[in-house]
Amino acid sequence: MLQTPALNASPLLWTLLTPFLWSLGLGQTMEQNASVVYTQLLTTEFIECTCPKSIFCQTVFWFRTLPSHNKVQYLGRWNIANRTIYSNDVDATHFMFSRTKMDTFTLQIMNVTKEDIGTYSCLLMDTKEEQVWLAGVVLVPGEMHPTIPPESVSKLDCNCSSDPLAAGDCDRHAFWSLAGLFTFLMITLFCTLFYFSRIPKKGCHHIVK
Repeated sequence: MLQTPALNASPLLWTLLTPFLWSLGLGQTMEQNASVVYTQLLTTEFIECTCPKSIFCQTVFWFRTLPSHNKVQYLGRWNIANRTIYSNDVDATHFMFSRTKMDTFTLQIMNVTKEDIGTYSCLLMDTKEEQVWLAGVVLVPGEMHPTIPPESVSKLDCNCSSDPLAAGDCDRHAFWSLAGLFTFLMITLFCTLFYFSRIPKKGCHHIVK
């Protein structure tokens, strides 16, 4: 299991160690399993981090991966004693840490802007300093959730127009088509009967006296 710095480590130390942690592949793994959240600008967004039932979490560490994937920002940490420690370059009025349930930690982003885009993830630590990395949330501010276009339903082509005059022409065309087919069948039947009527019947002989 990956060992992290002590709980009382300074924000500067966490800031320096964050790129090293991501270089181990943790950032890529969380981004692949991350869910995408589309949010409106100048609203408040809540990102939750739920503690597994197998451990008792007492501290949460929050991180943000920027879209370029070349920079990871350590935001800060919060513990169950309601003690918050922010990184030196983080605005405490914009990012707020809290716990909404016994097993759920929350990152609150106030007045979301375009600059808040990124993958937000957390590291949970219990009393024995065992750590659990959880999949992140990709925040996309100012964009709408893409919608899947409905499947196109093919329609039968109809050359008949909705215009009454054009519809009358279409009806006459259909009538004469049926009439021609009926005439063809009648002629075929007549020729068949005439052919068989000309064939001499077997067993019939004329006696000439």
